[in-house]
Parts: sequence; C-alpha cells; structure tokens
Amino acid sequence: MLESDSTQLPSTGTSAAPIGAATSAAGVPRVSIGMPVYNGERYLTEAIAAVLGQTFVDFELIICDNGSTDRTADIVADFARRDPRVSYHRNPTNIGAAKNFNRCVELARGEYFRWAAHDDLIAPTLIEKCVTVLDSAPAHVVTVYPRRQFIHHDGSHSRDAGVDNSDVEPLATYHKISFRQIIRLPGWTIPMLEFGLHRLAALRKTRLQGTYRASDIVLMCELSLLGELWEIPETLFFQRLHDDSPEWEQRGDLQGEAIWLDPSNTQAVGDPGRRLFREQLQAVRRSKVGCVTKAARYLDLATYAGSKLLRRLRMLPPLRPAQRAVPRVSPTIRSFHA
Repeated sequence: MLESDSTQLPSTGTSAAPIGAATSAAGVPRVSIGMPVYNGERYLTEAIAAVLGQTFVDFELIICDNGSTDRTADIVADFARRDPRVSYHRNPTNIGAAKNFNRCVELARGEYFRWAAHDDLIAPTLIEKCVTVLDSAPAHVVTVYPRRQFIHHDGSHSRDAGVDNSDVEPLATYHKISFRQIIRLPGWTIPMLEFGLHRLAALRKTRLQGTYRASDIVLMCELSLLGELWEIPETLFFQRLHDDSPEWEQRGDLQGEAIWLDPSNTQAVGDPGRRLFREQLQAVRRSKVGCVTKAARYLDLATYAGSKLLRRLRMLPPLRPAQRAVPRVSPTIRSFHA
C-alpha cells in the first residue's frame, strides 16, 4: 500500500505532467483501457477527457460502441482525430453489455488492462499509480485498484463508498481481499475491484463477463484464484449514480437486466442466486489451485450458502402450533368397544 487515504479530484483536461512515452519502442502500449458504450452521449465527452488527461500516457483507449443511435460515434470521432491513442470499434447490432465488455479485452494489446465506464470519472494519476504498484509488485499480484467515491449525475460528490461493510463481516480495507471476502461483498461494491488495473494475461485466463446477473462477482472470484488483489488507499475512481438513463430504466427488473446483458435472454429468468452459486462452484472447479486450496474455497462457498439459507429461515413467520390430532375410530371398532 502506497500512502494514506485521500481523495484526488477527477480532471477533464490534459495533464501538464505526462509520464512515459506515448507508445513503447515496439509500438505497443503498456496499458489498454477499454470503454464499452451504448448511447452514452450525455457523459461520454467528460469520461473520455478524464482518460486522456492521465499523467501516464503510454496507453490505448479502445471504445466499443454497441450500436448506439445517438451522437456517440460523432463524439468519439472528434477525439480520435485529435488523439491517435483513441480507437473506435462499432458493433453492427447491439450484442449485449457483457459481450461488449469482453470485446474490449479481445482488442487490447497492452500488458495491463482497465475497463472504463462511459459515464464515470477518474483522477489524473489513477493509471500512473496503479502501474507503479503493479510494476513493483510480485507477479502473483493480478489486480490493483484505488478506492471509490460515488458522484451524482452533475458530478457532485456523494458518500464515500470506498470502505464499507460486507453483509457478513466489516472490512477495514479491501487490500489483499480474499475469495472468502469477495463472495460476501454486496454487489454494489464489486465495481471498485472490477474497474481496477488488471494484468491482461491473468484477465484472459478467466471467463470474463458472463451473460447472467452478478457475473462480475464471479470474475473477481476467478481473479482471486489466480493471484492477489491489492488496494491503493486513495480515492481515484468516481462512479456516477443516476437512475434517469434508458440503460438503468431497462435494468429495472431481472428480465430487463438479463436482456441488457444479452439481447437473446428472452426466456424467463431463474433464481439469480442459484445461478451465481453454480458459477462460483465452476470457478473453483476450473481453477489451477492445489487440492487443499480448492477444498477450502468449496468450504467457503458452502459455509456462506448455509449462512444465507439460515438467515432466510429466520425471516420466515413462525409456524402456528400444530393442533393435536384426534384419531378417527371406525364405527365398527367403536361398536366393538361399546
């Protein structure tokens, strides 16, 4: 961990102190930043400017447009004309959010990779500080991420959600967060880890984003099975909260979210909790960890599933006392004893 907790405000302009060459000697950037977008014109300019304003400049910005019908293409084209680090890739049709996220990874060329949402902001030194940590960390460290602060639709700060409680135990820090802790995290904390800087080679060993709810939790579980996840105790990531966008209106229920993830998800959605559990079991099964570690991870999942089941049972209304059953005696027997 590098320094004490602090908050660095995002920037939407070009940095005055760039670090690193624009591209490496081999012409391949050290960092790939993937920005999936669909109809993101409202915040896209601000988000792209925050990425291009990084103090670390040896990166490529891969923008994957999921068939937008607004001004997204024009906005990206304007940036691409002015900055060769920006590349634009448009899907002919909407392939769903999950596949569009994964498309960014497929196109990446750098040693490190970070997703960037089209409506979020980052501080000017986020990439620099994450690269510095990964460069100096052991090879088994696969992901580095800063703390996060929520912002409103207008960019004003909301509450700091960088350090919060899981639904089982309080977390004073997310540094070196374990598999056991990840499966207990509430879903809204996962983007802080997911939008960190990852070793691209490690990320490509996972199944990436799935077309089911909470697949990002499974992704972080898989990364934790590949190595350690380290936190930078500084607020450099600013996640936007807004519920007035068409995307969030579509994701208002389970079926809508399923279609948002994959337009072919037209059948009724089953229990997302059961699907999540199955996928987490599959993540452990396919991992390359030793037998003892694998058994421990299965035990983590079983223990957590049992605790959730017990919690649900405790929430059920108490059963009414059973009335004492009165045995029915046939008329023949009654007459025999009369």
